[in-house]
Amino acid sequence: MDNGGQNIKVYTINEAAELIGESAVTVRRKIKKGEYKAELLDGDRGPTYFIKQDEINRILEGKRTVIIEVPVVQEPSETAQIEFFLNQLTEYITETQKPLLEEIRALKAHIEKTEEQMAAAAEKERQKENERDQHLMKLIREVQEMRMEQAQSWWQKWRKKVEKKIEPYQVD
Repeated sequence: MDNGGQNIKVYTINEAAELIGESAVTVRRKIKKGEYKAELLDGDRGPTYFIKQDEINRILEGKRTVIIEVPVVQEPSETAQIEFFLNQLTEYITETQKPLLEEIRALKAHIEKTEEQMAAAAEKERQKENERDQHLMKLIREVQEMRMEQAQSWWQKWRKKVEKKIEPYQVD
């Protein structure tokens, strides 16, 4: 397509569908809905929709799809093509991993902080339980002593009182 001396790459619906990874019917429907921009021009078989390269790039960017174009200067060997593709793929993966790695680090730090807080809370809870248990044991002993005193006969109680009064005055 010629646009003021500038050569712009355009695609038919079938070509665009293949690049985008959708069916031609879906691409045509989205053009009619206005989701994709296309121009209706006279083609070999009558009016045909043509989609510009910029629109294809916009659509693919929205899908987070990456097209790696391999420039062909001369017929490169299969090994060179594979190496080039792997380098491009490695760069892409490295760039997309950076934010994920940062997010993972932040989540790990948050998990560690939460685990520390939970450990501190669990320790506090154990201390409270120990204090409560000690207090309950003390109360149980006091109740047992009171019951023992109540179970004594009158003369045992009287003897105990007398021993308490005499005890400080005894000489060995």
